[in-house]
Amino acid sequence: MIRGQQITQRLGLSRALAVAMGVLVGALTAADRLAAFASVAVLGLGVALAAPLNSLFFGFVAVAFIDVSPITIHGTYLRLYQVLAPILILRWALTRPHLTRNRVFVGLGLWWLAYWPAYGRVIDHAAFWTVVLGEAFLIVVTYFVYQFLTARSAAFRIAAFRMLIWGAIIVVLSGLIQVALPIHGLHEQMAGGILRPSGFMREADWYGTVCTYAALVLIWVLLFEKYNVVSRSVARIALSMAIVGDLLSLSRASWLGLAVGGAGLLWWWRRDRHNPILARLVLAFSLVCLLGLAVTLMFPSVSLHFWARINPATALSASSSAGYSHLYAVELMWSLIRRHVLTGWGAGQMAYFSRDAFYRQLFAGGGAINTGDSSANFVLNQWFESGLVGLMLMAGWMTAIFKTPTVAEGTILKIVLVALLINFLLSNGINFGFVWITIAFILSFSSPSPGVARTQF
Repeated sequence: MIRGQQITQRLGLSRALAVAMGVLVGALTAADRLAAFASVAVLGLGVALAAPLNSLFFGFVAVAFIDVSPITIHGTYLRLYQVLAPILILRWALTRPHLTRNRVFVGLGLWWLAYWPAYGRVIDHAAFWTVVLGEAFLIVVTYFVYQFLTARSAAFRIAAFRMLIWGAIIVVLSGLIQVALPIHGLHEQMAGGILRPSGFMREADWYGTVCTYAALVLIWVLLFEKYNVVSRSVARIALSMAIVGDLLSLSRASWLGLAVGGAGLLWWWRRDRHNPILARLVLAFSLVCLLGLAVTLMFPSVSLHFWARINPATALSASSSAGYSHLYAVELMWSLIRRHVLTGWGAGQMAYFSRDAFYRQLFAGGGAINTGDSSANFVLNQWFESGLVGLMLMAGWMTAIFKTPTVAEGTILKIVLVALLINFLLSNGINFGFVWITIAFILSFSSPSPGVARTQF
C-alpha cells in the first residue's frame, strides 16, 4: 500500500515533470516544431517507460489540460496526454489489475454504438472514422482512469485530484505570461486594445474554459476550509489569476459557466451561512467592483468593449463574425436534423455541410461567415451526428453520473461538470480530454457501498 509520505514524494517529482513538459510544449510553438517534437518524444518515451507507474499517472493527469500540439492527424491534434495514455494503459494492464464494474460504462458503450446506424449516409468517411475512433479512445481513457483510481487508497485519489488542479493552474499561468510578455502569433488582438490569451490552449475561448474550471475548484477550497487539497495561500493567488484569465479570454460561454458554477457552490454552502469566509467574499467582490470602476475610468474603450460583448443588443456585432457564425451553425444543424431525426447524419459530417457552397449560400451569407466544423451547441451536435437515439443515450449516462453518490471532492467536480456543460451549450468542447478525466474522477469519488463487484483482468 502506498503511504501518504510516499505519495507526497512522488507528487513532487510528478509536479516537476508536469511543469517541465508544459514548458517544452509551449516552446514548440516558437521553435522548429517537428525537430523539437521528435527530441521531446524520444526523451518522453524513455521517461514514461522508466518512471514509476503512479508517478507517470500523476504526470498524465497534470498535462491533460494542455491542448497545443505540433502534430495533427486528419485535422485532429495529437496531444501530450494522448501520447502518454497508451504507454500508461499498457503498463497498467501488465500488472493484471482488479476491475470494478460500473453501469455508466455500459451506457457509454451503447452511446458509442449509436453512431453506426447513420454510416450508410456518411459522406466524409475520414471525418467519421476520426470522430468515432476518437470517442472510443476517450471512453477507454475514462475507464482506465476510473479503474486506476478506484483500486487505490483515498489518499492517492486526493493526491491525483491535487495534480489535476495543478494542471489547470499551469494552463492559467501560461495565458497570463502571454499577456505580460506578448509574443507575436500567440495572442489574438481584439477591438478595444484587449489581448485575448490562449496559453497552452489553441483558442482563447478554450483558455477561458480552463480558467473557469480552475476558479470553481479554488473557490471551493476557500469556501470549505476542511478540504485543503491545495494550500489556501496558493488557492488565493491561483484564483485571482484564474478570474483575470477568464475575463481576458473574453469568452462569454466561460463567464456563463463560471456564474452557474459559482451559484451551485453557494447553494451547496448555504447551510453554513455563519462561516466567516462570507465577509471575505463580500470584501473580495467589493475590491473587484472597485478595480472594474478604475479600469472603466482609465481605459474607457476597454470597458465599452467588455460591455458590448455581454449586452444582448450588441453581442453579435461585438464578436466580429463569431456570434453570427454560431447562429448560422445552429440554423444549419437544425435544418439537417429534421431530415434524419432518429439516427442523424453520422459522426464528423458537419465539416462537409458547413463548407458546401449550397448550404453556405443558404445559411452563411453566401460564404462570408465561417460556420465551423461543428455546432455551437454540443446537444445539437450530438443530435446531428447520432440522432435522437444517441442524444437520449448521452442524456442517460450523464444522468447516471450526476446521480452517483460521491464524497465532497466528487461533488465539486459535478458542479464543475455542470459549468462545463453550460459552457458547451454555446460551444462544443465535449471531447476535451480533461472533461472525460473529470468524469472518471467523479465516478472514483463515489461513496463507498457494500457489495461492489470486482472481476479479475
